[in-house]
Amino acid sequence: MEVFWFATGWHPWRLGDIRAPNEGWYATTTWDKVGDTLWPNLRRLLQGMDCRIVWHNKGRDIPERVSIKLNAARWSHIIFKAYEQGRESFQATAMRYIAFDEQFPRDVFIEAMTRIGADAPLDFMAALTPIESQPWLEARLTGEPRESDAVFECPLDDNRISRGGFIADEKIDALIEEWPPEVRETRRLGKWGSYVGSIFQTFSRDIHVVDEAKEARLFFPNGRIPARAEVFGGIDWGGANPFAFLWGVKIPHLDNDWYIFDEYYWNFLERGGRRLQQHADEIKARCKRWGRECQQVWADHDPTDANEFMGYGVPSLPADKGDDSLRMSIECVQGMFNPRPHLSNADWPGGRPKLHIAARCVNTLREIPLYRYPDSTANLNAKEKPIDKDNHAISALRYMLYSSRNRITPAQAAAWDFEIPGNQRLRFD
Repeated sequence: MEVFWFATGWHPWRLGDIRAPNEGWYATTTWDKVGDTLWPNLRRLLQGMDCRIVWHNKGRDIPERVSIKLNAARWSHIIFKAYEQGRESFQATAMRYIAFDEQFPRDVFIEAMTRIGADAPLDFMAALTPIESQPWLEARLTGEPRESDAVFECPLDDNRISRGGFIADEKIDALIEEWPPEVRETRRLGKWGSYVGSIFQTFSRDIHVVDEAKEARLFFPNGRIPARAEVFGGIDWGGANPFAFLWGVKIPHLDNDWYIFDEYYWNFLERGGRRLQQHADEIKARCKRWGRECQQVWADHDPTDANEFMGYGVPSLPADKGDDSLRMSIECVQGMFNPRPHLSNADWPGGRPKLHIAARCVNTLREIPLYRYPDSTANLNAKEKPIDKDNHAISALRYMLYSSRNRITPAQAAAWDFEIPGNQRLRFD
């Protein structure tokens, strides 16, 4: 309807805002969906109007452009596109409007946003059910709203006849039963939530992400790490992949809840190469900036990197990677994400979790919803091993939390009056 209203200038509540004729894009995931979804719905609205069609595939009834004659020599043009064409196909002159159906890639969205004309506005519209993880889009739609954005959530249940809708309740119930459990509430409510195969399904930005204001109020009073708090680190060396270092702290006044308050993440494919000494120098500089040492740092098994890092002033202990440690460390993090209803308050209405993550840890927050199990095959149970992708900050997080849980902490060692071999403190001179 929005595309039709824009193209004809007949928008019912934006009279005068939209001048026809104009030109706009109407896009979805694939050309097949253009023919199956976009075109059939639009064609019904165009019945009786003088239209000319340029076909993408006439035999399959898939148009590429529809021109609508408004009067005399005045024509509006609707140009169909598919995300599968890639970012380059969204390079063109200025559009009056762009309408996206279903979730869209970030590079396509950015390219489309450059279509803003010098003397005319660009209206962007999108309708989607968020069943795939897209942290960048979730953050924009669920974080601080922009003045330019209007976000509407349309719950499926509002369509029930029992609620004044037009679909029988039993049909909606049957549809919900067909969906995988992970995506039922997402599709039902239109909200960002869990995804098929997602490992950390209880993770929610509303619950687990801490912005600077909340950090100063609840975690770091007076802008400083609490004096009695223990600070830890986790390393994923990366090798041919990104290098990741996470800082975590147990907050004494929050029952020793874990707070991941900073990250150092270096993707050499995007930012160029770096030597281990440069990584170490950045980590020590960050420690100095926070004014605290890491009392223990847990790292993946790589004695060469660990010994070199120790020489640069960043000692570490080997992370617990015994039998079944991958599964156990995942379950450790999952358990910490779970809200605890008995700790409900105004800041955590659904219950306070054991694990919190600072908003500045953008790569950690990006990876959490992307970390997933593969689909099952004849030879592989889906939950045997996660997909080895988008997991570098996650690995550092697992090493830190799981190893810390299984080992003696510096505070315990001091209380028991004995020394932990290899328990060296990270110092900066």
